[in-house]
Amino acid sequence: MAGFLMEYPFYLLLGFARLRGRFRGRALVVFLVASALLPYLTCYLPLGQFQWSAALRLAVLALVLGLWYLVLPVAPPTDGAFLI
Repeated sequence: MAGFLMEYPFYLLLGFARLRGRFRGRALVVFLVASALLPYLTCYLPLGQFQWSAALRLAVLALVLGLWYLVLPVAPPTDGAFLI
């Protein structure tokens, strides 16, 4: 439940056009990495189950997804590769 409550504001924030406009480019990448790591930290640090390797994998995954359209062109093949 704590992870959900930590993640929910990130989804809600991007639902407003004015606030979404502030998160473009690199700011969006930082936002995505933070929105992936904070729920993980909230859930697993208090339980004593935190693992650096899992946090690193999660950060790399969020970074790759965040940088996808900054590095690659916006085109149907790129969209298809993103879905795979």
